[in-house]
Amino acid sequence: MMKRFLSGFLALLLLLGALAGCGPTGSEPTPTPDASANIPVTDPVSPPDASPPATPKPCNLTVTGADVPMTRFAQEEIMAAAQKAGVEDAWTVSFDGIDETLEEQAYAVTVGDKTISIKGGDENGLMYGGLEVAEELALYGVEGITSSTVSPTILNRGIKFNAPLDMRTPSYTDAGDAAQWNIESMWDMEFWKEQFDDMARARMNTFTLWNLNPFPSMVKVPEYPDVALDDVWRTTIPFDESYNGTATNMVREEHWQEGNYEIIKTMTIDEKIDFWREVMQYAADRGIDFYVITWNIYTYGEHGKYGITSDMNDQVTRDYYRCSVRELVKTYPLLAGLGFTAGENMEWVSGEEYKNEEWLWETYGLGINDALAEEPDREFTVYHRLHLAEFDTVKEIWKDFKGTVDFSEKYSFAHMHSSTHPTFADSTLAVMPEDDRLWLEVRCDDGYDFRWGDADFVREYIAGMPDESRVRGFLYGADGYVLGREYAVKDSDFQGRLHIDKHWYEYTLLGRLGYDVTLTTDRFRDIYAAHYDEISRADADKLFETVSVASKVIPQVNRQIWFDTDLWYPEMNFTEVRSFGYLDVKRYINNDQPMPDSGTMSFSAYADYLAGGESGSELQTPAESAANLRQWGEEVLKLVAELEANKPAELTYQQKDFYSVLKDQESTAYLALYYAEKFEGVIALRQFNDTQDESFKTTAVEHLKAALEHWKTFAALFDEQYIPQQCGRLFSKPDPDALTAEVEKDISTAEKWKQRKY
Repeated sequence: MMKRFLSGFLALLLLLGALAGCGPTGSEPTPTPDASANIPVTDPVSPPDASPPATPKPCNLTVTGADVPMTRFAQEEIMAAAQKAGVEDAWTVSFDGIDETLEEQAYAVTVGDKTISIKGGDENGLMYGGLEVAEELALYGVEGITSSTVSPTILNRGIKFNAPLDMRTPSYTDAGDAAQWNIESMWDMEFWKEQFDDMARARMNTFTLWNLNPFPSMVKVPEYPDVALDDVWRTTIPFDESYNGTATNMVREEHWQEGNYEIIKTMTIDEKIDFWREVMQYAADRGIDFYVITWNIYTYGEHGKYGITSDMNDQVTRDYYRCSVRELVKTYPLLAGLGFTAGENMEWVSGEEYKNEEWLWETYGLGINDALAEEPDREFTVYHRLHLAEFDTVKEIWKDFKGTVDFSEKYSFAHMHSSTHPTFADSTLAVMPEDDRLWLEVRCDDGYDFRWGDADFVREYIAGMPDESRVRGFLYGADGYVLGREYAVKDSDFQGRLHIDKHWYEYTLLGRLGYDVTLTTDRFRDIYAAHYDEISRADADKLFETVSVASKVIPQVNRQIWFDTDLWYPEMNFTEVRSFGYLDVKRYINNDQPMPDSGTMSFSAYADYLAGGESGSELQTPAESAANLRQWGEEVLKLVAELEANKPAELTYQQKDFYSVLKDQESTAYLALYYAEKFEGVIALRQFNDTQDESFKTTAVEHLKAALEHWKTFAALFDEQYIPQQCGRLFSKPDPDALTAEVEKDISTAEKWKQRKY
């Protein structure tokens, strides 16, 4: 919505003109939740100072053949682009139907004499062809539209979305502010419309809703009628570090007590069912398959009714789950599949995986089979996570399943922003049966605030994925955050904006390159400039370059300091509070774990390397990592200074967004310089430890003092834009300003260092 802030004006023009439906309007979010739950009080997002309407341009373009929702959406995009760009001569764009010679989701655009023909391998392909025409028209004018035939690089390009449906039916990360702020948004149709519109524009075609156990909030079960939940609840009890990482104490008895929860939306279960049917229909109208994925076994919403527990040996619970699964599949005909995890709240014992798998089969497997028995022609997919599961066991126990069983694996564990060639899924692919397919979970818990975008990185990352003979697709998302509406911002103009809108460029890179990995960086530069059309092309290009350089920082840090879980937050040098919290020099100095197979040398190995007096290494050393970070940080700051010099005194909404993106990059630059100095300080301190040469201690202290100064600037920049928030997987509220004291301790630690053996 916000990146198309003139769309409402364009729609008005088109309503007044001869071409109805031109120029789609964006959706307006609902008001934010009230402040009683520690949520910033804001008004709905709306562009506060959009530029005055421009003089309408001639629009002599006609679209024909858009006779289904997907092509009608593409038609709206084409007409909005035509109205904005102007088309003086009479042109016709025609959707010419399905061409069976084209592959699934593929399209062919043919440009003739004032005519543009679009054919698709299916309806998705037709829509994507139309969206390509709209984009080229917007970027290059109608004369710049070219003939092309494109097939998808990765067939399924999707989002992993942890959905906090209710206090009683939480997702995995509900012990965090982003989840609590977004419960109401989960029941806001305007949220979903904007989400799916933006996904379609990015060529994303899969949405997976993850929840511990969504059944009480989504279905009525005839055998257990009192379980279905009316209304939407949110707790008023603050979350803290007493909540555990497996979500087994996410909902406690005190949460149910009167006064400890609030009803934030009044809905009957029937209204909820109607709501989710509408959500899934809208997704389908944008070519998006909708999945529900659970963890097991969590029975918070059932609250002990009928004797239901989280005990996998309880027969009532097994029956309840089987009936609930059956009803979910029957209630939602547009549900493409159902996924699940064989933990984390099950009696998992190594070597006894069959016990958990038998439970999954007797609940999910038989429940789905029960539903499919009434719809024998329905295609349905099980998304079976390999977390705590084994191929052989699954294949044996699920041999009588009536649908398709796919598997999933974390591709970069929790940190996409690391190496473009992660190898963690290789061992799984090596033993996966030939006829099976794997979904790659592209998890990204590297940072939640600063905007990121490196076209070259994403292109190489996508190109390195196994092909469709092995992989079904990928899902991008986080486990420590809810990718819903954004509220941890100080500027009220930006509160309530969708994550996919704020981080539009990263989603665009993943979706567009996932669909067509051959797209050039120049094309993305043009897209970026068009997004900021109130900014001069020179400045838009400069911000594009700034973002591209700054986006190298976190991948470099992750390759050097590697944690495979979502408990590591490199955007703040912070880990889960009960592990280490702030990662100090003592944790760095003996670090022996860079990212595996990333070509990076650990701090510990580098100490041995230096002690041995060796020269030359095939691995990138910590000193080289520091040099890279310093170079990128300084380069970004130079670009920031040039752009800041052109900053107007009064800013329109789009300009405010432009300069807030710039501020993110400036913050990242100082973070890079902090890491560079810290890396150098750790290297010198380790040399002092190993040699007792006092000059190394002096050098270490100097670097750590410089790191402190960079951190202080980073903290001040963060404070200008963002509100520290409780993070669902860190179980704390990392605040750069408050962490300054920890950064200072690094200096005193170095000054007081006593030799020790490593």
